[in-house]
Amino acid sequence: MVALLGSLLALVAGGLRGPVLVADILLVLAAAYDYGRLPGPTKLEVQRSLPGKVGLSRPFPRTLLLVNRGATALDVEVYEEFPESFEVAARSAYGVSATPRPEDPTGGPDRAKLDAG
Repeated sequence: MVALLGSLLALVAGGLRGPVLVADILLVLAAAYDYGRLPGPTKLEVQRSLPGKVGLSRPFPRTLLLVNRGATALDVEVYEEFPESFEVAARSAYGVSATPRPEDPTGGPDRAKLDAG
């Protein structure tokens, strides 16, 4: 927003055109650099594992593995949809237990920080 106001001001005040143009170029370069550091789909590996057989009304573990092969650490949140008949009894991330949210049948989002690969 500040860059936009500065650019508009530079249109009115001729003496500010040079410095504002340099600032705009630096802003575009910073945005391009930030975008370039985002991991592509090939840099994020997602695996889900379930038991081969699951009995009705019996608890079963579900594991979700996320691996970041990118150059930048990521903060991630995983949201999953379950049938209404499912109930999340326990959650854990990095081996640490978390209490499911009672108002959310999915137990709430799982959050983690993935280190750079």
